[in-house]
This record gives sequence, C-alpha cells and structure tokens, in this order.
Amino acid sequence: MFQDLLNIHSPRTLFTDVDTSRTKEAADGSRPSYSAHPWIRFYEEGIPAHLEYPNITLGAILSRTVSKYPDHTALLFFGAKISYGQLDALVNRFATRWSDLA
Repeated sequence: MFQDLLNIHSPRTLFTDVDTSRTKEAADGSRPSYSAHPWIRFYEEGIPAHLEYPNITLGAILSRTVSKYPDHTALLFFGAKISYGQLDALVNRFATRWSDLA
C-alpha cells in the first residue's frame, strides 16, 4: 500500500511525461528556465511565470489591505476566521512584545 510513497523520483525523471510545448513568457518576453523552476510548466494557461511586486515592506502591504478590506477574511484555519483588521491587531501586538525584548 505504501510502496508508491516510497518510490522517489530523481529530478531528471520526474517531469519526463510533461508536455513542454506550452511555454510561458515573462513580462519582458523572456522564457523561464524549466530546469531552474520546474513547477512553472504546471501553471495553467494565462498564468504568468513571474509577477511584479511593489517595492514596499510586507507591513505596508498589510496596512494597505487593512485600510481597504478590514472585515474581509485574511486567514482561515480549521474553520476559524481572522479578518484583516484582527490580523493587523495581532501583528502589531506581536511586534510590540518583540520590541520589548530588545
């Protein structure tokens, strides 16, 4: 029963049955390296291989999201929901306690 779980594929043979004819292009038109990022070939059609992120901190991203969607669900874990507002309060509480240790 567990024999299939014990069969470990080498990286060279893991993707031999994958259709590589569909290639994704980055925003600059370059094609990603499947050997460096083998998971890209499993992306659905239309999903970019690379994303552009703003040059801001994760804290700033959270603050922007909290200001726009304070009551939307940020985390869902085993049925427990935490809104972005609650997450922000927890993050700030943790950061305050962490800074008290210094």
